[in-house]
Amino acid sequence: MRCLLMRCLTPGWSWAAAGLTTLVCLLTGAPGSAEVYAPRLVGPRDPDGYSLSTLAAEFAARHSDDAARAAAVFAWLTDPNRGLRLVERGVWEGADPVPEFGLVGDPLKTLAVYGYGDRRALAGTLAAIWTTGGWGRARLALRADTRQLVSELEVAGAWRAFDVAARETVAGSTVQPRYFPVPRGHTLGFVLRRGERFTQWWSPQGERWHLTEAEAKDARWREALEALPRGPKAIPAANEPVYTQGQLIYEPLLRGRPHDFADGVTFAANVEVTSEGLTLREAGEGSAVFLVQSPYVLVPEVGKLDDPKDDREASVVELDGSHLSVSYSRNAGATWLALETKSFPARLDLTPQVAGGYGYWLRIDFQGEPGHSVLRSLRITSWVQMARRSLPAVHPGRNRFVLKTGDSTGRNTFPVVIDAPTHDENGFLRPVIRPPRTFQPGDPGQRVIGPFTARVSAPPQSRIAWFTAGGSFAFALETPAATTADLAFAVEQPASFQPLALPALPADHAHAHYHHDLDVPLEQPARVVYFRGEGRPALNQFRVTAHCLRDQPRDPSLLRITHRWKSANQPQSFSVELTEPGAYEFEAGTDVVNESVEFFVPGGEH
Repeated sequence: MRCLLMRCLTPGWSWAAAGLTTLVCLLTGAPGSAEVYAPRLVGPRDPDGYSLSTLAAEFAARHSDDAARAAAVFAWLTDPNRGLRLVERGVWEGADPVPEFGLVGDPLKTLAVYGYGDRRALAGTLAAIWTTGGWGRARLALRADTRQLVSELEVAGAWRAFDVAARETVAGSTVQPRYFPVPRGHTLGFVLRRGERFTQWWSPQGERWHLTEAEAKDARWREALEALPRGPKAIPAANEPVYTQGQLIYEPLLRGRPHDFADGVTFAANVEVTSEGLTLREAGEGSAVFLVQSPYVLVPEVGKLDDPKDDREASVVELDGSHLSVSYSRNAGATWLALETKSFPARLDLTPQVAGGYGYWLRIDFQGEPGHSVLRSLRITSWVQMARRSLPAVHPGRNRFVLKTGDSTGRNTFPVVIDAPTHDENGFLRPVIRPPRTFQPGDPGQRVIGPFTARVSAPPQSRIAWFTAGGSFAFALETPAATTADLAFAVEQPASFQPLALPALPADHAHAHYHHDLDVPLEQPARVVYFRGEGRPALNQFRVTAHCLRDQPRDPSLLRITHRWKSANQPQSFSVELTEPGAYEFEAGTDVVNESVEFFVPGGEH
């Protein structure tokens, strides 16, 4: 058993003055990982939002009947301070020109990354939580009075309508059921390594938000973005920020002890840590690959809307060394693009390359003799956009939080997202080993026609434990019976495919598209998983996230959590160090204004 003293860092504060001496004893787990997997805090008002399944489980545990659950989920989503907000234009990601595929509809992105969206995103989020809980059917429909999109939930055998955007329940019946489900597949999985710090702020730290070229060119939306405070605006409170930010800083010690490097590198070849830095073990060539990954979208400090070239600091790599070459990959190492380093120390701003994404791989290449090609230091600073709902809130009086880690299955997996955009011929075909009969990347409604097979591999020294697979499919409105879809998978070899059971579409489906996404456990972790898919008349999007386990578990690590807030306008803070998931408590005073929460895995000589 290891006992860790929780320290209050408030200036002038002391345990004796407060009459408190709190010692928290936590059992140190068996040797595991020096990485901390998906750390998050759960409190009385902050359910576990790692996934829709963990979220639904919390509401199920807290409320015993369906009517109470429906009311609780709706109240949580429409909370006036931290609830979802309606943004007229919605949220657009990527370069797909078709709104059905470019507009964000994934409930986890709406909840955790943005905290706002269009009516489809807001209504779909409530419906997705409801069906994930298994409490009844759900659908999206149009209100009879406003003709706006709302959620209809089957509660205790009867349909009830909820308007998340308007923050009100709907009396009477809706007139036109539309469609459900919405696309899914996003994950909040990520890993903190030795020497990595993740700070999450309650208020925007500068003008950092997700912006696409199409948004910058939309005159009406530009006007809203430029109005102070600059950034996305909610309806109707146009002068209130609807977003906030987090900052990830990774700075491993690369001289002397090898622990930071061994625990933080994704994979490496022919390199070792010495007193001078990271260098070749033997003469020739070597490399080290570091993963920059966030469940939240990477965002820059936005400059002039007319000129994306002056956006900056979405992710900045600072490194010192000699005789090195640097490259990056946004497709899990399938292709690499070089980054220019004229001299060292070097500062590389990767905003043009990575803004709007959720991470990348950074590769450092060494060549020559040991000690000649050397990396002495590395620091990667990345900014992300977050929803306030993602942050645990300190409240007046006594606070109790529970640290949870790991994925929704309870395992320490890390995600590998396979990006196969169907509007981009090369992007879609990259993981495909058996192409479809017809591929039309420019078609807005029927892109992938006929069966295809794709290959997804785990990174070196890891295996796939489970995965989420799915797609967006075309719906034949004139001949609904002709609309079918098939998804199947195989492990290690593209043979003996096992079909995935897809739910039947509701009889009243009335939209040109529909979506299926499934979580699939494997009996045994696999190096490679193959996917076979077909949509009739067509499949229009394909998405896979592989959740991987390391072959060799790493050493135990310590996580330091620091809350910062103001009480009666005075700065306050509280810090706790934990070696495994567990609970802690502290007093916060009165008139609390939240400022930040920080997760830090100490590195160096720790």
